[in-house]
Amino acid sequence: MDTLPKIRALFNDPSTADLTLRIDGRAYFAHKCILNLQSEWFQKYLEENRQVGKHFYLDFSCSKKMVIKKWYEYKIRNNNNEKDNINEKNDESNENNRKDFDESAFQYEIYYDYDIFGYLLAYCYGWSIQSKTTDELFAIAYLAKKFKIHSLTKFTDCLLKHISKSWKPNEFKWKVGLMISKWLGLVETRLTILKFLARILIKIKDSRNFELVKSIINKDDWNEIEKIMNELSNDETTDELFAIAYLAKKFKIHSLTKFTDCLLKHISKSWKPNEFKWKVGLMISKWLGLVETRLTILKFLARILIKIKDSRNFELVKSIINKDDWNEIEKIMNELSNDEVQIENELLEDGVLGLDENGNVVGPKDDDEEDNRKESSSDGDDDGSNSSESSSSYASSNENSNNESEDHQ
Repeated sequence: MDTLPKIRALFNDPSTADLTLRIDGRAYFAHKCILNLQSEWFQKYLEENRQVGKHFYLDFSCSKKMVIKKWYEYKIRNNNNEKDNINEKNDESNENNRKDFDESAFQYEIYYDYDIFGYLLAYCYGWSIQSKTTDELFAIAYLAKKFKIHSLTKFTDCLLKHISKSWKPNEFKWKVGLMISKWLGLVETRLTILKFLARILIKIKDSRNFELVKSIINKDDWNEIEKIMNELSNDETTDELFAIAYLAKKFKIHSLTKFTDCLLKHISKSWKPNEFKWKVGLMISKWLGLVETRLTILKFLARILIKIKDSRNFELVKSIINKDDWNEIEKIMNELSNDEVQIENELLEDGVLGLDENGNVVGPKDDDEEDNRKESSSDGDDDGSNSSESSSSYASSNENSNNESEDHQ
């Protein structure tokens, strides 16, 4: 029996509630057991205030002073001083409101009202959050962080990660987006903004604006952007080479085909094992007659398959590969396995590796251990010589004492 409809029916039900939450003078009726399961904040609060049968009344109205009404209200002015302002409408407290979005800025709240808080509560009772405006989603993400509802943080992150698609290159929304996504723990959103920024920086790399933008970005973000820029540059170069290889095939310039093949054969070095670029690479290299490129991709794939031979992914990958490619991959896998065995045998012959009592291959002996063994054996020899010397001296002393006794008699 599905219990979800019954749980949803409990949302804002005053007849069964044991928790009243006030927002802007209006109330939501909630249940400790539900919020205890969904929110780490409520879990800790209820643990610290454990009282059986007590009805709790809590006020979570949004602050009226330390509030950011729109997510982009942390405005970036592209002027000589690069001034950063929050809540510019309040001119009197403008100086007090200038603050970065970092962990210390958690004293500020993103504005939420009774309805937005209701979306948070409804989510805890199993209701889905329908498509909302960007401002509302950031407010929900803020509440998810505040009350430590991690699944809701991931959900809003998934919805907000496409935020940069509507931005123009000359807008400075990316700076606000980077800071607020980092503040709220929106990992995917931050990553897409970093990629958006990396694409812009590639285009303006030789202009003065490049250094200006770089000076605004903090060190951690810049390190990630550089990595993304390198990946994007490599992808663009690869695309250009494949285009040249296509023209070489079209106009049958065989020397150019070989040249592009030589440049593209290392393409798989930057690939990650869980990426499926190899499938496209195999097809396009076969189509364009890039023999060396295709061979390196087959080797790349063979090495992965050797590592995952005993897992379910092996059969999954095998099912994707066509028959001709699979036959070649199997040969490469056998060659790689044979090479490993041959290297192992050579190391055994040279004495680098050894065999234990059960015939298993063991690693090289530790030189220090060998020296210690030799030292201990030499110490044993010394002990033996010392003992023989002492026994001979003992025998000679006995002989002398016997001679003395005979003379005395």
